[in-house]
Amino acid sequence: MLHDILQDILAAAAITAFVTAVLLVLSATV
Repeated sequence: MLHDILQDILAAAAITAFVTAVLLVLSATV
């Protein structure tokens, strides 16, 4: 149960980091 929750948190953090990186690259190129 706890493992599933941690996995969901890690997945959300990875997605957030990826989106943030994409936005940073886009803002840098513009």
